[in-house]
Amino acid sequence: MKIGIIGLGSIGRRHARCLHKIGVTDIVALRTGKGTKKELSEDLKNIKEVFDREDFYSLNLDGLIISNPTSFHVESMKTALEYEIPILIEKPIASSLESIEKLKIHDLSKILVGYCLRYDEIINVVKEFIDSNRLGRIFKAHLFCGQYLPLWHPYAEYRTEYYSRKDLGGGALRTLSHEIDLMHYFFGNVDELFASVEKLSNLEIDVDDNVHIFCRMKGGSRIHVELDYLNPTYQRTGRILGEVGELTYSFSNKKVSFTDFKGKTEIVYENLVLDPNGMYLNQIKDFINLIKDQVRVRCTFNDGVEVMKIIKTSEDSSRLKSWQKIE
Repeated sequence: MKIGIIGLGSIGRRHARCLHKIGVTDIVALRTGKGTKKELSEDLKNIKEVFDREDFYSLNLDGLIISNPTSFHVESMKTALEYEIPILIEKPIASSLESIEKLKIHDLSKILVGYCLRYDEIINVVKEFIDSNRLGRIFKAHLFCGQYLPLWHPYAEYRTEYYSRKDLGGGALRTLSHEIDLMHYFFGNVDELFASVEKLSNLEIDVDDNVHIFCRMKGGSRIHVELDYLNPTYQRTGRILGEVGELTYSFSNKKVSFTDFKGKTEIVYENLVLDPNGMYLNQIKDFINLIKDQVRVRCTFNDGVEVMKIIKTSEDSSRLKSWQKIE
């Protein structure tokens, strides 16, 4: 099996290493030479580097991983769809909702969107707990992700990376949109929302670094998503309150806990040695099964579109300072 990769930055290289772990070693990368990581490390030296687009697509690829900057996603997908190549596309699927219209003439069933948290052990314990109705009716939830941008990729100059630049589709709202996808994954569709999307810090970026999205879900729950580039340490947490009690999770202590209204707390899940690459490995396995027509992917193109709708509506709400319905 021959797998192509467009974009060999941090996430592209992680995907390549996961491919190696499952025995896929015929990997070809389309490179521009413009990224931060220009040289391949020793464990990736088997990757064939191609610098011409036509040469790359002439190689009869079985699948394509697209992990270049967000602003290039749509054109990269469009070409791959024209060649009928199955796609793993990094999140979010595009810089704007409007730009994906040109893709809808193609068969989009062979696209897996890279919201990798859907493959994480912690997240799926939470998902199973919610789906089992052990919380009863969900009243509200708070999903948070924060990290300090200059420390995110210490090897890179943060000011020039895609996540810091508007022209490359950066900003906290897009780059940290995993929590938006988790809201959709856990609780279904949003009815309407009110959002604040802004830049608060002195970071030398031209994108948002602080986001609050308050959502009324079609099922009746109230969900608050908070994202920032400002937190001194990496944090990813959730607090979900239902009619039976409260479920909390934290990626820092790798734990899921349930507390009932009598104050009794149960450790639902704890794994202090959880492999951080596990979710990426599960995602790659899913992608290989998609190529082989053996699976319906866990995060579809339409799931990616739902996230884009929330991103667009959040920006509209922040600009208009009003509640906005999801179209």
